[in-house]
Amino acid sequence: MARKKYVSGLPEVERVFASLSAAMKAKVAEAIERGAVEVVDAQKTLAPVGKGKGAGELRDSLQYLIEVDDEKSSALRGVMGVRAGGRVSGMKNSVSAFVFSSVFYSRFVEFGTRPARTGRRTTDPSGRKRKARRTHPGTTARPFFFTGYAAKKRRVVGRVKRAIKEAAKEAAQQGRR
Repeated sequence: MARKKYVSGLPEVERVFASLSAAMKAKVAEAIERGAVEVVDAQKTLAPVGKGKGAGELRDSLQYLIEVDDEKSSALRGVMGVRAGGRVSGMKNSVSAFVFSSVFYSRFVEFGTRPARTGRRTTDPSGRKRKARRTHPGTTARPFFFTGYAAKKRRVVGRVKRAIKEAAKEAAQQGRR
């Protein structure tokens, strides 16, 4: 049978943890948002820009969304994105960033496409049945999305860790007073 342990000063510790949670959430949210802006800027510099109509559309579609307390955004289904900031099930006061591209072809540019030869049965004017063939040469990958994310990931993680440490130190200083 387990013995009951009593901790003196428990209300003070709980008060410090409550203030830590609010302060940490604010500091971490700011650090995550700064990191998301940094990642999007890096991706925009790496994004290929075509010529003619629609030039820069891919670059301009890169954006970020900050989610607080696990609010799920149903409008973002089907877009290519990276979620950073951790998603722990059942965790309250969580903050995460979602960096994404809203154009459908961003994944084709990022990963490339393979050559394809397609066709269907048709009848030509002479009545002969044949298979009409179309070929697509494929495109080479021009990575910009995950490359930009990988380039800034270490810096963003360090910034979030520093924000957590600063918030913990401030809460500890306030708890001593």
